[in-house]
Amino acid sequence: MTEYRIKIELKSDTLIGSGEGFGALIDSDIVFDELGIPYIPGKRIKGILRESYEEIIGLLSKNVSSSFSPPDDLFGKVGSGKETALVISNLYVKEYEDIRRHLQKLMVQHPEIFNFESVIEAYTSLRQQTAIDSDLGIAREHSLRTIRVLNRGICFFGKIIDSEDILKKDHNKEILALA
Repeated sequence: MTEYRIKIELKSDTLIGSGEGFGALIDSDIVFDELGIPYIPGKRIKGILRESYEEIIGLLSKNVSSSFSPPDDLFGKVGSGKETALVISNLYVKEYEDIRRHLQKLMVQHPEIFNFESVIEAYTSLRQQTAIDSDLGIAREHSLRTIRVLNRGICFFGKIIDSEDILKKDHNKEILALA
C-alpha cells in the first residue's frame, strides 16, 4: 500500500457544485461541512481522474504499443460492490481539524459573529449570470441564476491510497500523473 498526497490550489474562483441550491437564493451551491467549511469530495476527484485517464490511454493506445491497466482496475466499476485499488480521500483546507475545533468553540461563545453563514462567506463569493436573447440582445425572462463560488487561492489537501500498489505496474503512475 502506498499513499500519495494531493494538493489542489484554486487559481480562479471555482464552483465545486453540490448539485443543490440554497433555498430560493442560490441556484448552484458548493460542498461544505456542517460548520460551513468547504471541501472537495474524493469521489468527484476520482471521477475526473478516471475520465482523464480514459482519454489519455485512448490517445496513447493509438500511437504507442504499450500495456495499460483498464480503468476499472484502478477506479473500480460502478455497482460492483468491490473495493477499488485507488481510494481518494475528501480534500480539505489546510489545518482543517484545527479550524473545526476552534470554530466549534467560537460558534458557542459568539454565535452572532461565528455562525454557519459567516464561515461560508469567509471562503466564498456570489456570482450572478443571465442568459441573453441573441435576437433581442436583452436578458431572457426568468434566466437570472445565482451561484456560490469558492474564492481563488484556497488550497485543498487529501490523499490517494493505492491499496494494491497498482500504480507501480505498467505505466499507471505516469498516466495518472498526466491525468
